[in-house]
Amino acid sequence: MSLYLLFQGNWVFLANCHLSLSWMPQLDKLVEQLQVEEPHPDFRLWLSSSPHPEFPISILQVGIKMTTEPPKVSTTVQLS
Repeated sequence: MSLYLLFQGNWVFLANCHLSLSWMPQLDKLVEQLQVEEPHPDFRLWLSSSPHPEFPISILQVGIKMTTEPPKVSTTVQLS
């Protein structure tokens, strides 16, 4: 990730991280570095991933987690 993005307050979105497990140790080091350095207050790092047992726990521990679930359809809904 470019240091320019970090210090200019940009947002970065890394999608489908579960598909790049070999790169997760590097991402883990980057996330550690973000805790030591002072990025721009507007900088955001967004990650998306499906659950995977090899995903680094340390990344999950320092982030805010959001989940999505498929909508639940009620059996009492009548179609007209």
